[in-house]
Order: sequence, then structure tokens, then C-alpha cells
Amino acid sequence: MTSATPGPAIADGPAPRLAALIQSGKLAEPPARSPRLEHLSELAADAQRRALDLLVGRRPAEDPVADIVRLLQDSPALAEGGPAEAAATAGLTLAELSRLRAAYRHGGPAGLHVALLLPVRVSDEQMQEASEQIRSSAPGPQPEPRVDHNRICDPAAGAEIRLGPDQCWHPFTVAPGGWAPASGRDSDPVAAYQAALRARRARGLRPDGHPRGNRVPGPARTPAMPSFVPLPATAASE
Repeated sequence: MTSATPGPAIADGPAPRLAALIQSGKLAEPPARSPRLEHLSELAADAQRRALDLLVGRRPAEDPVADIVRLLQDSPALAEGGPAEAAATAGLTLAELSRLRAAYRHGGPAGLHVALLLPVRVSDEQMQEASEQIRSSAPGPQPEPRVDHNRICDPAAGAEIRLGPDQCWHPFTVAPGGWAPASGRDSDPVAAYQAALRARRARGLRPDGHPRGNRVPGPARTPAMPSFVPLPATAASE
């Protein structure tokens, strides 16, 4: 009985060899009306990254806005018009695009996924357990955090965490008009919640989203749960 001859390794196939050749820079520039060699190299590298993600079970989000943000971050040569053209193509403002890019920097594809409020498979038990852990971690009696699908929001603290498709919790902070992504994703909901609190304080914001030290007439209002937030450039990039 003979064993089957194994197929060629993925790295030896024609597609990876072509990608490597394109990325080597040894090819001549294509004709004038063809894509530039730099663009072809970026596309080949992006295709390679996506194929590797699929091989390890990470499915990319089926969302054109997510694709634009991902390309802008991973393959900047493809965005000749820069962020302004990318924002116009995606139907976003520059501030919205900046926040999505921050979500991608902080949490990768999963961070972008939750920032766009794309669907995530969760269970009620998982969310309630995480909510109880957050409430129990507080030094004193605290109101029950709000749970909405994959999101746990603590309006009194100006903090929110969102469970991503990577099964990590991604922190967000309150800001004028909505919520902004922050660094510190973690598989532990309490750790991600604490990261959100630290980020809000670092951004100089009160729990109601207003800068500390500013007097705001009328009752304090914590925003609901919109996906985009008008943030200063410094806050969006933290």
C-alpha cells in the first residue's frame, strides 16, 4: 500500500511565487495605463495577508468600509488621495475615518468590526456574566451596567466594552456625541473596562463626555450608543 504523494507546500505554489516576484521590485514598470508596480506589490501583499487569515480561521469582515480602512492602514500606497479621498469613497467624515483607523490600530480587524457595530455571535449568559464581573469589581455599590447585544456600557463611568469576533473585549470611552475606541483589548472584561476608564481620564474627559474643568449648563447627559464620535485628533490617535 503506497501513501499519497503530498501536494506542493503553499509557499511553493504559483500564486506565492508571483506575489514574491512582484514584491521583489525586479519587474519593470507596467504600461502607462496599467496599475503602478508599487500598487501591484501592495495588492499582492494584501492578498497574501488575507489568504493567511483565512488559513488560520480568521474571516475578514464582509463590509466595504472595513475593507477601505484596512487597506488605508496596511497598504497606504493604494490610497493615492490619502484619507480625504478614502473618507469620501466610504461616505464618512474625516473624523469618522480617523476613529475607525484608531479602532483598527488598537484592535486589528476585530476592533474595526466592533467599531462598525457589525454582528457578533454572543450568548446572554456570556454578557450577563461579564456585566456582573464589572459591577462586582467596583469598590462600592454600583448600578447594573447596560447590556446591548455585544456591548456593556457604564454611563456613570463614561466607559463601554464590546465583545469582538476574536472573543476579546474592546474598550471605548465616552466623548462629545458618542463613543471612541481605546487601546487595551483583553479577554478579561474587567481588564478591558479598566482600560476604558484609564483612557477616558487620559483624554481629560468627565463621565458625561465633556472636558474636565468645563462648566456645562443643564443636566449632564451621557450619549446613547452611536458608533462614531467627534474627537480631537490627539484623542482619536491615543
